[in-house]
Amino acid sequence: SYENRVFDVRLETSSRAAMPVDRVIAKFYRPRRWTKEAIEDEHQFLADLGREGIPAVAPLPLKNGETTL
Repeated sequence: SYENRVFDVRLETSSRAAMPVDRVIAKFYRPRRWTKEAIEDEHQFLADLGREGIPAVAPLPLKNGETTL
């Protein structure tokens, strides 16, 4: 997309990982285009869709429970 970059990232697995996965979808937002609050709102919406059984790629929580850096 013009506004964001989305990548299918393959990972090395680790037995120490809290949630071992071998691939993730990484979405990079253009700097200063979106506020952190807007991105978090999008992440909450995607998580809500997943809980309702609607197919969507929900954000992967980081160790601190957040979905953004």
